[in-house]
Amino acid sequence: MYSLRKLLAFFLVLAFPAATIAAPALISTPSGLQYSDLKVGEGTEAKDQMLVKLHYTSWAALNPTGEKGKRLSSSTELGQPISFMLGVGRAVEALDKGVPGMKVGGKRLLVAPANMAPLSPEQAKDLPPNSPVVFEIELLEALVPKS
Repeated sequence: MYSLRKLLAFFLVLAFPAATIAAPALISTPSGLQYSDLKVGEGTEAKDQMLVKLHYTSWAALNPTGEKGKRLSSSTELGQPISFMLGVGRAVEALDKGVPGMKVGGKRLLVAPANMAPLSPEQAKDLPPNSPVVFEIELLEALVPKS
């Protein structure tokens, strides 16, 4: 069954082929993590050893280009941002390696291989083994911790 959204997109492409917008280009890292900045922030740049606060939503990826499938979890929907110290292994590896370089106020799309974003048995239910995970994140704060 086709969704109304997909049908509308199909007809827009037929009507305005030159106006179609390509998906954001993904930048690949040596770890296999891919990312694309959806919005570049104007605040402090996040670096390892900084305390960050962010909102995220995660989905199972339908393909390696990051097409979103089943929604897995979302701090945005809960209204509870998450906080962690970057670069010390206290967060999901995809976030730990995907946030550095972002600036506060920015939004980033991450496409993470399965080994960088392990799923709970409930989340993995009905998904192919080793499914990549897509994250959309918004950096809210990046602070140097007090000594």
